[in-house]
Amino acid sequence: MSMVAVLGQNEQRRVYSGQVILDPAAVVKELLENSLDSCAKRIEIRVRGTAALRSISVVDNGSGIARDDLGLLCTAHATSKLADLDDITRVRTMGFRGEALAAIAALSERLVVVTKTDKDETGTAVEYSETGAVEKQSPTPRTVGTTATVENLFCRLPVRKKEAESNSKREVNRIVATVQTYGLICFGVKISLAVESTTLLQTPGRPLKDNSSDDRGLYENVVALFGSKQGSALATVAVPLLLSDDENQLPRTEDPEDVADPIQNSEL
Repeated sequence: MSMVAVLGQNEQRRVYSGQVILDPAAVVKELLENSLDSCAKRIEIRVRGTAALRSISVVDNGSGIARDDLGLLCTAHATSKLADLDDITRVRTMGFRGEALAAIAALSERLVVVTKTDKDETGTAVEYSETGAVEKQSPTPRTVGTTATVENLFCRLPVRKKEAESNSKREVNRIVATVQTYGLICFGVKISLAVESTTLLQTPGRPLKDNSSDDRGLYENVVALFGSKQGSALATVAVPLLLSDDENQLPRTEDPEDVADPIQNSEL
C-alpha cells in the first residue's frame, strides 16, 4: 500500500499560505506595501489582541481598488502587475506576485476590504472566504482609499497561533520593526502604528526635496521612529552615484579614491 498521498486542496492552501505569511508582521508588511503602491499619503496601522492576532487593520487614502477588480483580489496568483514573466524586469511596485492577500484570506477567520476610487459614488465593502472568493459585498460610506482588516489570524494553523501567542511581545516588536523600516525611507507619507488604541509610532510625512541638500525629512523620520537621542547622533554622509542610462541596471558608486571626505558635518 502506497504511503504517499496528495493533500486535499484546503490543506495545500494552508501549508502554502503559511510559507507566505510567517507571522503577524508579514501581514502588516504586505498590507503596508499595498497602500504604498496605491500612492497613499496617509497610512494608519492598527493591531489588537495577543500577538496582534485578534485584528490587523491598515487604513489608507490611496487610489482605492476598482470594483471590477474586487472579485479576483484575493485569488492566488491574480495580479495586475504581470502578464508574463518578462514583465518582472519592468515592475516598479512593491507587490506584483498576487500571493499575499490570498494567503492572508486562507489563514484568517475573516478578511474584509472596504475601498473607494475617485470614480465611485460610494465605497464597497467585501468579505472574502478562506479560498479567496467573495462571500459578501455591499455598498458602504467611505472616502477615497482602502481599509483592509484581518481578523483572527492563524485560526486555521493552531500550532502557529499558539506559538505566536506564547511570544506576544516578540510578535509586536516585529511589527514595530517592520513599520520603522518602511517609515524611515518613505517621504511624503504619514505612517502611524497603534497597538490596542495606543499610538506607538507616527512619521511626519515631510516630502523629500529633489536636487536639494535638505535632510530634514530623513532626520524627522529617525526622531519619530527611534527617538531624539538617535537623531542627535546622526551624521550626513555624501555617497555620489553614477546613474546608468539603462533603467534596468543598478546605479554604482564612484571609485572610492575619487570621492572626497564623505563626512561633511556631524549634524543634519
